[in-house]
Amino acid sequence: MSNRVLLGARGSDYGLFVSKPGEDVADATDSTNLSFDSRALGTYIVAGEGTPLKGEGTITSSNSYNTAVISHSLGYIPTIAVRWCYASDISSGVAVRMYNCSEVLCTKITYFWNYSTEQDLAVGGVTAYADTSNLTIINHFPALEIDHSSGSGQSDVNAETIYYAYIIFQIPGTGASV
Repeated sequence: MSNRVLLGARGSDYGLFVSKPGEDVADATDSTNLSFDSRALGTYIVAGEGTPLKGEGTITSSNSYNTAVISHSLGYIPTIAVRWCYASDISSGVAVRMYNCSEVLCTKITYFWNYSTEQDLAVGGVTAYADTSNLTIINHFPALEIDHSSGSGQSDVNAETIYYAYIIFQIPGTGASV
């Protein structure tokens, strides 16, 4: 009777291996004798353990876009996953709702009877991107409103602190959040 299941080292590789009936799973010289090889699964693997390859934090808002920059030093652009939420989405220290990265840009133009116009611009949301060294998460709140007609410049209309969670995967990617 041959050994059919192996969890651990098979030659120089590690994983879960199941051989075909009548084959010895420990024979690392024959890769065709396996019916299951955990290394062949099309899955995202976290690029190492602990911070900074997975983590969470907060980004406060002000009159400019605030960012969190997390160094990963992988030397390539990785696949990343970033989700975020508002403080109101947290209950007993756990996020009950999370959002995908996106940026919102809204423009409102008001036309007056004297042929003058007023334009308001509001932005918000959270975006993230990675390069060969860092993951950058951007808080696009405080939803800056720019009133071009009044000359008031910009004002906070909906400042938000956001709470984020991220994972950096081993697999190279585009640097955009999945």
